Amino acid sequence: MKRFNLMLCAFGLIATLFFPVTCMHPPTHYPEKDTEQNESDFSEKEQSVSDFKNDMFLNHEGNPAGVPKSYNWYNKPVVVRGANIPIKGERIYPESSSSAIADVDWTHINSWGQVYADKEHPTPDKTFPNVRVHLKDIDVYLLSKKTNSWTRIDRLQNVYGDLYTEDFVDNIKKSTEKRIEPDGGISVTAGSGWTFHFYGNRTQIPDPNDIKGLFVVCKGRLTGGQANQDPRYLLSVGADYWKNKSAKWAPNYENNVSVGTGRMKYVTRNWEYYTLHTFSQTEVQDIIFPKIL
Repeated sequence: MKRFNLMLCAFGLIATLFFPVTCMHPPTHYPEKDTEQNESDFSEKEQSVSDFKNDMFLNHEGNPAGVPKSYNWYNKPVVVRGANIPIKGERIYPESSSSAIADVDWTHINSWGQVYADKEHPTPDKTFPNVRVHLKDIDVYLLSKKTNSWTRIDRLQNVYGDLYTEDFVDNIKKSTEKRIEPDGGISVTAGSGWTFHFYGNRTQIPDPNDIKGLFVVCKGRLTGGQANQDPRYLLSVGADYWKNKSAKWAPNYENNVSVGTGRMKYVTRNWEYYTLHTFSQTEVQDIIFPKIL
């Protein structure tokens, strides 16, 4: 899958898939809970503005298992299209060897995320079978050029998704148990050659000419098992632009293109935010991110 010098995500009919630069681009019972946070404990100290601003400019906390080092998102976050949705007559991948041209103005965006095993601990699903990654509320916020205000254009509490091979080659996937958690969201496992690739709704952008910036965020934590025996799961989020609401993934990558990939961070017992934004290191200093509810 990844034959262009860009990163891409794509997923079946509505999924998203990465490709490199060379990029390409479980149990059904509830395990006994330990000292997990309630969502009411998710206070301002966990909503670090500094993290929101700086994470896109730092290396990942760990490297994902099974991902070739040639992939441009192997070591650090990347911004591909950023706030620039493809318009008619424009190259879809302006910095790659691909000559694909947008034949219409594009209109939609789809958030996504990925749960990976750390490369040094590639089998958390087998080593810690009762520990799962709890995912909740993937959101997309759009900052308007005209009003300089944020609008949340999508939220999905119980994300969609499947297991994909860790390098995403040939878009191979298989279904897995997505357990609905009592306080909302789903929990999954990953590893042993598979990443859990998840996504929100494919959403129409209100005005494709009025995108100053984008912010994608999802909540995540570990649940189940013993608190002192935690696997090293990595989690990151991103987004793709799509040609329209019904366009399907195509092997020539003419129907979707990456907005970017956020920083991979370890999942802990505490609720934490995992984010992507499209601003430069200079631009982001003047950005006030939306309060996440």
